[in-house]
Amino acid sequence: MASTVQPVVTLVHRCDQLAQRFDSIFLSACMRLTERASGDASATLDDTLTDLRTTLDRCEDVVSAMLRCIYDDIPHLLDMLDRQAETDQCVPGVFASWNPKQALDDISELFYSYQDVLLSKRDLLAEFSCEQIARADFVQQWTSIDSTLTSQRKQQVDDLADLFAAF
Repeated sequence: MASTVQPVVTLVHRCDQLAQRFDSIFLSACMRLTERASGDASATLDDTLTDLRTTLDRCEDVVSAMLRCIYDDIPHLLDMLDRQAETDQCVPGVFASWNPKQALDDISELFYSYQDVLLSKRDLLAEFSCEQIARADFVQQWTSIDSTLTSQRKQQVDDLADLFAAF
């Protein structure tokens, strides 16, 4: 099982880095938007909208990388875990207190949640651009993140802690 754990560990680490990159990009945009909404910045509305569109484009690049993990890497690793379990004649997917298959499932769910966040923020920006939502409501909704995403991120961090404790 140890030979199949290393690629999973590598993927979990890379996925954590992608999630951190998305969080960093988005948090930075939230801070800039909050500053602009409170009148602390001299940017125009067009500058702000351009900045938010750029943020969404950068977040989309990260989400695309996340989805490549889901569609390219994770199925390959699940097959590898199953083959290793057959070879070792053991219960597949559990290493010490860490379950690589569950970790891969959690990563998939987390990444789909990031995709949902991206889509909802794109829709929100479109509503604001078409003046269907007030500025204060837009800022409040833009800067809030669904608690599901937060709990999934916590689960991923817990999975990493379990992983490192297993070694």
